[in-house]
Amino acid sequence: MRNGTAVVDLDVTQPLLSLTGFESYTDAEVLCRLREQPLGFVRAPLERGHLAVDLALRDLLSRHVRAAGVILAERAIASGRPPRWPDAGALIQSTVPPAPSGPLATVAVCASGRLPRLRRCLDAIAGLDYRPLDVLVVDRATTRDIEAMLRAEYPDVRYERASGAGVEAARELAFAEGRGDILAFTVDDAVVDRYWMSSIVRAFLGDPEVMVVTGLVVPQALRAGTRRLSSQAGSESFRRHWYRAAIDRRPVAAGPFAASPNVAFWRSAFSEGAAPEAIQTTLYEPSAMVKCDSVNGVGTQAASSRPDAWLRDPRRIVRRTAIASRQIDLADPMRAISDATTDARLRATVLWEGARLGDVSIDHHGAVISAAWLTDVIAQELTTEVLDAHTGLGDAVLWSTVTSTMARALMPAIEASRRERRRHLSEAA
Repeated sequence: MRNGTAVVDLDVTQPLLSLTGFESYTDAEVLCRLREQPLGFVRAPLERGHLAVDLALRDLLSRHVRAAGVILAERAIASGRPPRWPDAGALIQSTVPPAPSGPLATVAVCASGRLPRLRRCLDAIAGLDYRPLDVLVVDRATTRDIEAMLRAEYPDVRYERASGAGVEAARELAFAEGRGDILAFTVDDAVVDRYWMSSIVRAFLGDPEVMVVTGLVVPQALRAGTRRLSSQAGSESFRRHWYRAAIDRRPVAAGPFAASPNVAFWRSAFSEGAAPEAIQTTLYEPSAMVKCDSVNGVGTQAASSRPDAWLRDPRRIVRRTAIASRQIDLADPMRAISDATTDARLRATVLWEGARLGDVSIDHHGAVISAAWLTDVIAQELTTEVLDAHTGLGDAVLWSTVTSTMARALMPAIEASRRERRRHLSEAA
């Protein structure tokens, strides 16, 4: 009997082969992505357990091209040159960037005795594209089954016992025993994405002010009657967000991080001797993604994990009222803004070779605004202006061009999927 909705990854930079094995589901919610960067969800039918890839790609082209345009804008800003042509097909055909090298990162898995799920979790961690890694399992179970399994099957994984402890106590133990400069937490019913740790490390290294990174959490599957992930076409879950708020030196003790299956800390900011509660910068990075069996009630809600309500609580923000003003010319190298630490907000007029593109605002609450933060806000808020700075096509023609170039790159996969679907239908008849 078929019941529920499969949640499927579709990386359009990879060969789009037949996706099968979904006979137990009625349909699929498809997370479309450009390698590590998620674009958004679309809904697609399942035909005899096969995903209708061509229909998923058609929906991608109609709903999420602007998300791809933001990535094009980011690349243009980083290059210092306006794009000669808004070619989204280049995103699909570009070479794989190397994974960042960086500090030792500890991945701490809080486990509660479910051995099959823990195996699945550890296998996903073993497949991460980042090294060096230190993997630590904190065992909350009352039996010795996990310890025996690790010795037999995962001898390189470190083990700490916290029998019967709560999540908070288990994570405190991981903080004490972790060896890495970065300490990332997940749980045994989560499956980390291949690019999870490299996205976390890139976030920390790209902005020295960032002390906490959290990311996208999506369910492994959806129960029947659950709200569609694809209904959140404009979801903020797929945009980066920076926050400034007071965070306790024991960040696993409260707030959105206490039991999150997807959070990482720069350990030195929370070590002994740090202020009991300090103003820290937190980055929500959607490419740091995990799938989890339990997302706000065992697959009953959509993509989540943005800590908005807690980190934007006025009680956690240092009150400032001053507003700083700057001009930023994208023809110049992007630099951090470090001389507005007494201000609450930055208003920046953005130029390209002296020509005005528009204005952006950043609520930074006294933080140093990194080049990565500036680039992200400009690419998000002035996407059309950045992409059209050279061509002058205008909004409608520009986005039609972006869509057509992306469609051209995807057309071989669309046609192959259509042929395969026709073959399956003829076999069924």
